[in-house]
Amino acid sequence: MTAPVFRAGSARPVIRCAVFRRAHRFPDRHPAVRLAVARLPRHQWEPPRGPLPPSMAQNLLVQVASDGSPQRVSALARESGSTLGFVNTCIDLTAMATPGKRIEEEREFGGATYHAFDEPLSVGSAIAQLAGYADAVVVWRLDDWAGRLVRHFTGPDGHEYITAELTAIVSVMNAHMADVLLVSGPELAGDDPIATLHRRMLAEFRAHTRLVDLTR
Repeated sequence: MTAPVFRAGSARPVIRCAVFRRAHRFPDRHPAVRLAVARLPRHQWEPPRGPLPPSMAQNLLVQVASDGSPQRVSALARESGSTLGFVNTCIDLTAMATPGKRIEEEREFGGATYHAFDEPLSVGSAIAQLAGYADAVVVWRLDDWAGRLVRHFTGPDGHEYITAELTAIVSVMNAHMADVLLVSGPELAGDDPIATLHRRMLAEFRAHTRLVDLTR
C-alpha cells in the first residue's frame, strides 16, 4: 500500500491512495494515517510545533422559517460534499416501519439525495451512524424533536433521559466526524415543557455550533 507523503511542517498528507480519501479531513485522528506516519522515516515527517490545525468539520445551528426552507438547507449541506445524511425526527414511533430499529433509505430532500434515517428519539446515535461515511448530516428538526422527547419521557427519570439525549448530540458534534446541521424552526414561546426544552436545546447547542439564519 502506498503511504501518504507529508509535507515538512504539516500534518496534512498528500493523498496518493484511495484508502486515504477520507483520512485527509482528519489526519491527526485517522488510524490509517497514524499507522502510515509511524512507518515513515523521521526525516520525512516531523510533528508540527504547537497545537494541530483545527478539523475541517463544522457544526451549524440552522434557523429556518415556518416553511422550513428545504432548498436552502439542502444547498448548505451540499457545500460540505456529495455524500449526505439525513435524520428525520418528524415521525411517531408507531409509524416507523420497524419500531425501535432504524432502516436507512435513500430520500430526496430539497433537491438532493440523502442517506436517511427516521429517528424520533435517539438522534445523537443516528447522527453518529451516518457520520461514519457522510460529508454532512442534516437533523430535521429540533423544535419537533423537543415535543417528541417531552411526550415520550414522562416518568420520574424523564429529565435524566432527555439530558442524556442532548449530551449525545454534543458528543457526536465534538467528535468532528462530519459536518452536522441542526435545523430548527423559530424559538418556541411559553412556559410549557416543550417550549422550555426547545429553548434549552438552542442555548446548549449554540455553544458548539455556528448560527446560520435562513429566516430572511
